[in-house]
Amino acid sequence: MFLSHRIWFILFFSISTVCMLSVPVYNYFIDYNLVFNNSNNPVYHRIQEGVELLNTGVSIRDNSYNFIYGAIQRVLHLKSQSPEILILGTSRTMLISQEHLPFQETILNASVHGGHIPGIVGLWQIYKNHIQDNEPSVKFAFIEVYPYPIPGARDIPSIYFSETKQFLNEFCALNLSNIDLSIYKIKQLLSLRYFIKNIQFSLYDEFTATNNAPDIRNIRPDGSYILQPIQEEITLREAIEHGLMLQNYTEKDLPNLSIISELALDIKRRGITPIFLLPPYHPITYDLILEKNNILVSIEERLHHFAEQNNIKIVGSFNPHQYQLGSEYFRNGNHSTADMWNIIFKELKLPE
Repeated sequence: MFLSHRIWFILFFSISTVCMLSVPVYNYFIDYNLVFNNSNNPVYHRIQEGVELLNTGVSIRDNSYNFIYGAIQRVLHLKSQSPEILILGTSRTMLISQEHLPFQETILNASVHGGHIPGIVGLWQIYKNHIQDNEPSVKFAFIEVYPYPIPGARDIPSIYFSETKQFLNEFCALNLSNIDLSIYKIKQLLSLRYFIKNIQFSLYDEFTATNNAPDIRNIRPDGSYILQPIQEEITLREAIEHGLMLQNYTEKDLPNLSIISELALDIKRRGITPIFLLPPYHPITYDLILEKNNILVSIEERLHHFAEQNNIKIVGSFNPHQYQLGSEYFRNGNHSTADMWNIIFKELKLPE
């Protein structure tokens, strides 16, 4: 029995309509990059389940390198913990673990991969809003001094955008403009590329339990990361590239020192002892920067002056030569190995 042209047309139209509608529906409900702020989607739930595993003492895997996932994971983990030592930083400090700080006080590493200054101040503001007027569990807060420019507002994850804006507006007279993502959301809703990413998400095993295997990017219960080994030639190439890139900045590009200073004072007002943390750069990177400008030396000098005036301890230095650090202690120009922190914290004593 043959179907009429009319029936064929109806079938084709019906199937095409279903297929066309499935793309925006699937994109909205899976939402790989959490564009639609839907906290009921499976991505958000997967991250929440990972945090619950961390809170039971189990490490989880995170091979996604998705800075939005990382930001959400950090926020959820911070809200679920009552640490006594808090680390506020970027990917440069995310390897610091309880093993590096073997004190009685428990630590939580809340460093945000790709967070820059907005991640540092945003996570602090989230913690402050979370505890409100209650006595903070945190006694000491390590603040990474991140010297380079703030990214554009569009690059700040929505999970801490409002808190970052709140802090910068209140303490630094810097106002982040609101972001209109309407057009971007419509594009992602209809995007076949985003549809494929959302399908791929179901095949991933991110934020599930792992056994701290060295070939997997892991998050440990204290918030610190374990990263895969890296090849030496990659380290050297990236160290040179990073040094050449950072040669281009001038002091007027770097408003971060005043932001970090205000952050430290705000932390002190909450009865918490702030400690400035300066992660060293790869020696090749550092030397290349100094060939063109003296910014890192100037920032460090001004920071020491501010710290002395306000009785704030400083740990570390941008200068790797101060600790006789060779290339073996770095993953690239911007990031160290976990072993480097053993040297930086070797004789550390917490302030009385």
